[in-house]
Amino acid sequence: MHHKKPASITECELFNSCLPDTCHFDEPATPANDVLPREALNQQLESGSARITLIHTPAGYGRTILLTQHYQHLKSQGAALVWIGCSNLERAEHQLSALYEHFQDADKHTDWQKLKTDQKPAVGAHILIDDAHKLQAGDGSRLLARLLDVSPSRVKFIISSRGNSPINLAQYRLRGELMEMSSKHLAFTAAENSQFLQRYEATVDAENVSELLRLTDGWPGGMSLAMQRWRSMEEPKPPALWEDASWYEGFFREEVFDTQATAIQDLLLSCSVLEQIDFAACDALRKSEGSAALLRFCAANDLFLQQDVRQPNSYRLHPLFRKFLAQQLLESSQQTLKNLHLSASEHFLLHNQLFKAYRHALQSNDAEHAAKIVDDNIIVFFETSNDDAWRLVEQLPRHVMNRYPRILLGQAWSMLHLWKFETAKGLLRIAREYLGTDEARHRYGDNGLRILRQELLHREAMLSMMVDDTHLLETQALALIDKYSEAHPIMRASVYNALLYAHRERFKLDEIEHLSYLAEEHLKLGDSKLSSVVQAALIGPARFMAGQTQQVVNDLRNALKIAEGITGVGSPYATILALPLAEVHYERNELAEARELLTTYLPLVEYEGFIDQTISGWLTAVKLACHDDNYGEAFALLDKADQAARQHGFERLRYCALAERMRLLLALGDQKEVLRLGRMNGLIGQLDHVRPASRVTTRDEARAFCCVRVAIAQGRLNDAIELCRVWQRFLHQADAVRNCLRWEVLHAHLLLLSGNDKGAQRGLKKSFETAARRRFVRTFVDEKAWLGGLLDSMDHMHVTLATSVQVDDFIEELNVLCRGAEVFNAPERQPQTPSSALPLSSELPTLSSDAVSGVLNSREIEILHLVHGGLRNKEIGRRLNITEGCVKWYMQQIFDKIGVRRRSQAVSRARQFGVIF
Repeated sequence: MHHKKPASITECELFNSCLPDTCHFDEPATPANDVLPREALNQQLESGSARITLIHTPAGYGRTILLTQHYQHLKSQGAALVWIGCSNLERAEHQLSALYEHFQDADKHTDWQKLKTDQKPAVGAHILIDDAHKLQAGDGSRLLARLLDVSPSRVKFIISSRGNSPINLAQYRLRGELMEMSSKHLAFTAAENSQFLQRYEATVDAENVSELLRLTDGWPGGMSLAMQRWRSMEEPKPPALWEDASWYEGFFREEVFDTQATAIQDLLLSCSVLEQIDFAACDALRKSEGSAALLRFCAANDLFLQQDVRQPNSYRLHPLFRKFLAQQLLESSQQTLKNLHLSASEHFLLHNQLFKAYRHALQSNDAEHAAKIVDDNIIVFFETSNDDAWRLVEQLPRHVMNRYPRILLGQAWSMLHLWKFETAKGLLRIAREYLGTDEARHRYGDNGLRILRQELLHREAMLSMMVDDTHLLETQALALIDKYSEAHPIMRASVYNALLYAHRERFKLDEIEHLSYLAEEHLKLGDSKLSSVVQAALIGPARFMAGQTQQVVNDLRNALKIAEGITGVGSPYATILALPLAEVHYERNELAEARELLTTYLPLVEYEGFIDQTISGWLTAVKLACHDDNYGEAFALLDKADQAARQHGFERLRYCALAERMRLLLALGDQKEVLRLGRMNGLIGQLDHVRPASRVTTRDEARAFCCVRVAIAQGRLNDAIELCRVWQRFLHQADAVRNCLRWEVLHAHLLLLSGNDKGAQRGLKKSFETAARRRFVRTFVDEKAWLGGLLDSMDHMHVTLATSVQVDDFIEELNVLCRGAEVFNAPERQPQTPSSALPLSSELPTLSSDAVSGVLNSREIEILHLVHGGLRNKEIGRRLNITEGCVKWYMQQIFDKIGVRRRSQAVSRARQFGVIF
């Protein structure tokens, strides 16, 4: 603590000469050595410029200790001090009276005039008055007020009191002469709590310490009582260390509760059932008016009741005092306790505070009343609330809940968003069974039953959407649009969104914008921002499929800001937007933006939401890992995606992840693993079953991609090419731009493998024109292993595509990305590979002999030997029993892996490093 320079002896003697010699002033008792020093508070007292400082707190906050510590501190500085302790009321009144009379007469003395008119401050003149609330029992309050009026302005008063001030403070506040310190100032800080526990050498475990700090709320007396309790207990300590009320009950009874009038006791007991106490709620519980005055009295008298700074007419009880009062209430009358909770429930229900009403109904043990609150307000509980309502509803007895179908339907919806599909199915089954009972018919009537059955169909439709059953979903959504006219606007919007989802997944994109408009119109009526967030998450992938990349970026960014503003960064609502947005950024080659979103939101990919986020999140992360040559991480992410897909039954995710895995394996030259995966997943055989048909979905498309990869590994290039053409025609007619573009790129690759270089080049011309306008970049760059060579050959052969300037610039960008600085001039990176895959090359021009032999697989080395022997591709194909196209594909892999572009260069490089002889 900073120490001022001691006051001069002359000033101290001058002040002391003004004190009455007819009255003796005592010094306070010296604090014990183990008392925690309140240095910050002492500094606050010392630096305060106010003439009067009032310290008023409930019992046990250490006012006397603080005042004593400050007295000793001032004394060490040589200050002139007066201490008045009010425990002895008669002596305190005598001291106050003597000071008043002497200060009043001092105007006649030259020395006092000098003290009053001296331009230099009289340092160290303090009068400290402890327990000033006791002055109200006699004439002390009047004497203190008179003393303050006549005392010189340079004399500082520090007064400690519990409850109402012994003086009228308004005039001193108005003049700026008063500084007040309350319980919030004297409460222990976290650091002081730690110091206090260390002084007691308390070895309480972290969980019990956390509970103790919550209960005491920084109350020093509570901490002291708790440590006395802890020391008195025999080992081993019980699991719930602070549940027994005996360690604080006696204090509250003797020091606070028993000393109050009956009206105050009744008020405190009634209020103990409320977490937050306001005038209206208190009146409702007491069934009479006038609570405001009583509450203000309790707060003014420091009865462990504090005003809520955010709401002027609201208060809260200290946690431990509230616990004490609740125990008193429980012991005196359980029926009174139940009635109070019921009154609170009715009050909050009347004021539309539904969650409070529900909690009080539960605490009253009236489960039927609690269930009815939820049943009557189901929209608030489950559709427009950001609260984990289903966790509250789970507290209802199961036999009660099963008789309220709206609760079952609402809870089922919550379970769906948490991917607890089996739980949701069980709840829907119970609801359907109950709606067929006589009790339901009697309770709801024919019209009520009709509406409830429509709500049941709505939840069943939501289940179909979450599990990706798009055929059933479309049927259900159309039925709901036709019949569910009484639906809440948010429910109605969810039906249009469900139909939008079904159409998107079935490549019916012509009605997407109209359905989105209808959903938005109903959401405006429902006034739910979070529901609008969900709608953005559903329409975004549909527009991305249609090639509207810039609009998707803008829409998802705006919706993400809204979601983060409502539910916070890293919330499930934000995740359903952030991960699809990361996918779009990645496709546009905006890798930094994609990485930033994945860093925050990929850990939440399995928390809750839609299957879309899982596909976008994991596959985008896989592609970024491959971009970084981190194939070990890429395959590990694919393993996670596959595991989650099997756990939750997400078949679309499973096939998307499998298609990406096969693509990587083929790029790494591991055809055997592709064939193994094909056999394991039933993908080997004729390709007719994966051709697009009337009931085709995006899941079928992902499966078709897998089948094409397997066909490549088998050397069945013609079958794969035919399947590609069929899918291109179908997707072109559906105007699914992005999907069609992916098949066009794959088709070009197959043509290249089959030896039709010109056909591959012609196919890419159309693809470049489509992609350039919409910034589809990574669809090409991710295929740089073969695309770079094709672009290179087009350049060397002076192939003219007769394209626009925009397309020319796009092709040049692809050239740079596929075989420019990013490919050959980047710093060398060490790839990480799984046991099932071989590494791609890193800095190719500096490969060693061991590196070359490690990069090439056995089939590629075998082909190099045959090329060295002078065989042509057709002859090599006959020798190895593979197609000529497959030989070309292998040669392309060899070129890319060892950094050459011609057969002769490949043989020369292989001989140089001893791969062939």
